[in-house]
This record gives sequence, structure tokens and C-alpha cells, in this order.
Amino acid sequence: AQQGDLVLRNAKAQGMGVKKWAVITSRTDNFKDARDSMENVLKRAGVPFTDIQVDATNDSGLQSRAGQTGTQIATGGYDTVFVDTSPGYFVYMTGTASKQGFTGTYTGPGITMTEVTVAQLVCAGTGGLIKANFLAPYPGIDRASAEFKTAANGKYDDIYWSLWGLSQGVEQILNSLPTLSRQSVLSTLPNQSYANGVYTPTKFGGGHFGGTGAFAQLLNCKETEPNGQNQPGQWDTLGGALFK
Repeated sequence: AQQGDLVLRNAKAQGMGVKKWAVITSRTDNFKDARDSMENVLKRAGVPFTDIQVDATNDSGLQSRAGQTGTQIATGGYDTVFVDTSPGYFVYMTGTASKQGFTGTYTGPGITMTEVTVAQLVCAGTGGLIKANFLAPYPGIDRASAEFKTAANGKYDDIYWSLWGLSQGVEQILNSLPTLSRQSVLSTLPNQSYANGVYTPTKFGGGHFGGTGAFAQLLNCKETEPNGQNQPGQWDTLGGALFK
């Protein structure tokens, strides 16, 4: 929910259309806060939108339902589509929309879509004819540090990179504790800030959620992941972090 403002700010910065949006989310309470947040942001900005809530249940009807949503996107006159649902639904939906001539841009909050596997499947399903730019809590693998590459012995992927960044934060948390105990964690963290490294700094400010920003990642269907991967599909990091 806290990423709504960042999504629109990034969309404007990257030249995405703001004439008409579709807001596509799973039809469950888990997605209600993100959906309400994004729609409120668009209302305040005066951006027209259509609320499209979908059933992303992973069953035999998933591909058909996602295809129907893809048709709705392609025929609805949308220039930008906000997506916060399952990657599987996204893959099938974009495949149908692209085949029916949709040329708008997909966007949304992190972290659901910005895995290389998702990029590879979407690029394959659309024949590379897709534009997507999603937020993520860490920069893409194109920003992998020399230190990380050396530690990984040159064998790594995007998940390994994200876990490297997460481990930096965990190390800083553990080093800040007066004693190594569950109670010490619960009493210490809400009042702490951490620099992290790969991830943006964490500032809890008395609560349980401390993220301060996100990175924009652009889908690139002409690029492949390191380590001998030969299936096109990668995410390129755009600029620096977008802070709340």
C-alpha cells in the first residue's frame, strides 16, 4: 500500500501514459490495501482508471480467465496497466493482450514480477512485444556488485543477489542487539535504523515496517541472465532508488 505514490511517480518519470489506467488486482483481502492505495493515488492525480479484480487461483481455469482479462486490456483503450496479482496470471494475461495488439505499459509495486523467471516467461509468451516497468526493493542483477560476484564465484542469479542484500540487513540487525534473543529483537528493532547496502536503508520509526524506497526495473526481452542462461528475459535497473 505504501508504494502507490511511488508507482505513479515512477510512471510519470518514465513517460508512461496517464490518460487511462487499468488497476488489476487479485480479488482477495490480501490485495485490498494495495488496490485501495493505488486507486486513491490515481483519484488525487485526476487519472481515470478501471478497477479490475480477478480470480488468480492456480487451477485449470487460470489460463482462460487470464486470457479474458488480456482481451479486456487490449480492447479497453488503456495506456498503462497496474498489476498486483500472481505471476502466472500476469504471464497468461500479457500473452493474450499482446497478441491482440496491446501496446501500453504494465507497472506495479514490488516484488511480485521482477524475478528473471517471470521476465523469461512473459517475453516468450508475448514474442518480446511487451513494455513493463515494475518496482522492486533492490536493484536488478545488472547492478550486482564486484564483491558479490567474487563471493559467488561467478555463479549467481537474481535470487542469489536479493538474498545477498537481505543478508546484509540481517547482519546489521544481529550486530545491533544487546543480547541474542527473541525478546531483544522485538524490543530493539522498532527504534532502529539500518544502512543496509543493496537494499535501501531501513527506518522502523516505532513500527514493524521500515522500508524507505524502491528501485524501478525495466523489462528487457533482448537480454539474458548471467551464468549460461540462454532464454531471453531480464530486468534493467533505471536510475537510483525512489524514496517515499
